[in-house]
Amino acid sequence: MHEGLTDVGAKAVAAAHALLDIANGTLLQEEAGARLRTQLGLHWSALTCVQYLSGKEAVGTLTVLPDDWNEQGRTKSDLLQAVVIALGVVSEARGSRGGKVSGSKLALRLREVRDAAVGEGA
Repeated sequence: MHEGLTDVGAKAVAAAHALLDIANGTLLQEEAGARLRTQLGLHWSALTCVQYLSGKEAVGTLTVLPDDWNEQGRTKSDLLQAVVIALGVVSEARGSRGGKVSGSKLALRLREVRDAAVGEGA
């Protein structure tokens, strides 16, 4: 699916695409989980996607993509925006009530953080 990428790179790219699709409202959280399980393995969900993208492995992988990288109409910058969104959600959750990100309102929070990150929030 992600030609020329290592397994780790393909995992980071697939997770970033899924997170951006959820944040944009073009993919339901449950659909994202199904897509991630098909692409990456049975333990994946929208919530593990957020957790993974906020970690060192995904951040390191996405930052070393070539500057002219493009896939499915998304650029390296777009994928790095997914990391910013994930970090925002995880950071917010850690600041309130002990550090757990709840899956129940994840899609709403992703859209809110995405809008704030790109200056579209109210």
